[in-house]
Amino acid sequence: MSLILALYASDWVNERRPDLAKVAAFMVDGVNRWGLNEIIVRTCDLVTFWARCDNRTATPEVWAAHYDRFDNYRIIHCSLTGRQLATVRRHLIAMATADRPGSAEGNVCGDCDGTGTDIDTDGTLTGTVGTPLLCACTGARW
Repeated sequence: MSLILALYASDWVNERRPDLAKVAAFMVDGVNRWGLNEIIVRTCDLVTFWARCDNRTATPEVWAAHYDRFDNYRIIHCSLTGRQLATVRRHLIAMATADRPGSAEGNVCGDCDGTGTDIDTDGTLTGTVGTPLLCACTGARW
């Protein structure tokens, strides 16, 4: 989800057959524009909105707040297939590890695969299961 929002924050224009290496670069640009904190906040907003839609608890006010935060048409067109996202993720890992010492030997963080972000899988770090956060390899302290 965060990768889609990073793409949404960039100037990427939907293509029928996107160059996935360029898509990865646009995602990096999107994170640089909004910052990691904003990407995380908006990811939480979007996941919460979709959960409300799934539970059929989305009121007109919830929909209005969603439309204030997102251009629905654009966010849908920033979505990629699972195969495309897997390829983009490989490009992102290659970009993230290209200039790191030891990257030639494959010494990449096992938690985040060199992306610098992780997910709180049990809720012990953030209080909420599934919350995105900075990986410990970035030096972040919770």
